[in-house]
Amino acid sequence: MKKYFFMCLCLQIIFTSSAVASFGRPNVALGGSIISSSPAVLGSAEYINDGLVSTMLYSYQQSGGLYYCRFVLDLSKLYSIDKIDLFIAQTRGFTIHVSTDNENWTLAETREWAGTSGTAISIPFAVPITGRYIKYYGWANWNQYVGVNEIAVYENGSVPVSSPAGSLGTNNIAAMKQIAHVLGTSETNSPPAHCLDSDVGTSWISTEYGDDDQTGKNTYTGGIVIDLGEEKTIGKIFLKTNAYHSIVISFPVDPVDFWGEKWLFRSTPDLFATDITGSGEVTFDIKGLVMSRYVAVYVQTFQVIDIKPDISEIEIYEWTENINNCTDSDGDGVSDLLDTCPGTPSGSPVYSNGCPSIKGDFNNNKKLDMGDVMGILKSLSSKADTQ
Repeated sequence: MKKYFFMCLCLQIIFTSSAVASFGRPNVALGGSIISSSPAVLGSAEYINDGLVSTMLYSYQQSGGLYYCRFVLDLSKLYSIDKIDLFIAQTRGFTIHVSTDNENWTLAETREWAGTSGTAISIPFAVPITGRYIKYYGWANWNQYVGVNEIAVYENGSVPVSSPAGSLGTNNIAAMKQIAHVLGTSETNSPPAHCLDSDVGTSWISTEYGDDDQTGKNTYTGGIVIDLGEEKTIGKIFLKTNAYHSIVISFPVDPVDFWGEKWLFRSTPDLFATDITGSGEVTFDIKGLVMSRYVAVYVQTFQVIDIKPDISEIEIYEWTENINNCTDSDGDGVSDLLDTCPGTPSGSPVYSNGCPSIKGDFNNNKKLDMGDVMGILKSLSSKADTQ
């Protein structure tokens, strides 16, 4: 009887929900619906909570000298909300209200700043707010579209999806890899390839900017898509930078789809501080929750200070399945994760599912049939030929 070799399969849970701005935590906005919004001139209201940063709603409504974009999101049931993430475009300020009945509203957040902003903004609540409906109103005070790409809402007490059993690799799998796509322009002597050359003395400096006709200040932005060559289970993304930025990481499905379906970000310590210069290292712990061939990095500095995004290195480390975590309690050569017949005697003949094999089952289909008869005859014939 054929003896099956030891097989050990560690189950890997891949987080497949789309927007993961607070990485790994369930975004309850994905299960809701937009029940009202300002008219769209580009995009659609349904894109606000579809989990894709690449889609958006642009509005061109005017009231009281302000151009605005508004919507009401119905989460479908009451939640205790401890955090809301936004990705907005061409917006000078916004308010967010929360309601339990779509009639009585509590002001949850208000922001206003000089210049436009098109970036990811994280809004944690020190005290969770109970609500079912989220009302957003974003505005600008000059002639332009005002937009929203995405909203993510998080329930108090929710936890990230469990990572698959594994360990963090030590090799930087992004080193010397190809840049598949570039968003914006860069300084001549500081191209994107410099952030993958394993040399902290060189850097990628983006020079792409947008004019603000109200303040005369600029917002510098830039983005790249890194091609790892093949699909990898991502464990950690590490950036070395000499300026604070809003940094958005996403995982495209192809080399020119910059945003992809999964995204996460780290904003500056205070998005609207007057001094956002500094240096540091930024780590995104992903721990095996995403498999992707492409990794996109988007950076932006804000109009409160004239400084370009500058990143010296981007390092990516793989999450490796840890087969050592698998055990074979009964010693039959089949992992406990696959063993549907625990307690079989150690070393006894078993099928791949750990259940005792049938004597004479030559084709291993867990029953005796004509194929086994032919196997027995063939075996007897082979023995006769050797005698």
